[in-house]
Amino acid sequence: MKTISAVATAMILLAAPAPAGAWGRTGHRVIATLAQSRLNAKARQQVQMLLGTSDLASVALWADEIRGARPETYNWHFVDIPKNKTTYDAMRDCAPTPMGDCVIAEIARARAVLADKNAAHDDRAEAMRFLIHFYGDMHQPLHCADNMDRGGNGVVVTWFGQTDSSPATADRPATKWNLHSVWDFGIIDRVGQSEAQWVASLRHALSAGTITVPAGGTPIAWAQSAHTLAVSYAYNTPASLDLGQPYQTRNLPIVRRQLARAAVRLANALNELIGT
Repeated sequence: MKTISAVATAMILLAAPAPAGAWGRTGHRVIATLAQSRLNAKARQQVQMLLGTSDLASVALWADEIRGARPETYNWHFVDIPKNKTTYDAMRDCAPTPMGDCVIAEIARARAVLADKNAAHDDRAEAMRFLIHFYGDMHQPLHCADNMDRGGNGVVVTWFGQTDSSPATADRPATKWNLHSVWDFGIIDRVGQSEAQWVASLRHALSAGTITVPAGGTPIAWAQSAHTLAVSYAYNTPASLDLGQPYQTRNLPIVRRQLARAAVRLANALNELIGT
């Protein structure tokens, strides 16, 4: 990879949209905690050895935290499959840029590094941290779809009568609700449950069979499924873009299912890569 100059890096960061981690803090930590509970004994041992902790949730947000310092990782958080397309095209949707390519390509690379017992300890640990985060990112529908609006970031909405998702401060203006932020954390936070309650609820749904996870599959297939959900659900808004209880009620089951599926698939990946 070519070295990016300080000037080029600054220009990239100024031009890029503000980072928005899929699912926000709660969603990523819930996915990690639920996945951790499904690890086999050897995988748990390897997690402790590589990360220095058994708590996957403690590193679930790391990939977001380093984005500013490592602009080459920026595009790894999503794959922009156009809204009017139905399938992933690597040349169109995952082209190399100074800000990275896409989440599908990075998951493949990180899986290979983590599985390589001859790779450096720090490289394998970093690969695991990326996987913990990116398995969550790729299950957020608006991280797998784009309508020339940066995955809904450019669609300003009203959310339960509010226009601002965070108030203005002395240092910055108020952050406006947009379609992407509704899916990152708006729908989740509206439920009013703690992380522990979310984990318990999703664990019960999986054991009861009210949420199912199809066996097998690939990151490409999962991204295309998330894209379909974005088109059918996330982008299915009233013309007024005034979103409230009807939107919440219709889409909460989708959010719950995607969180659970991300957790199960992450656990399966870790059990396969480091648990055998």
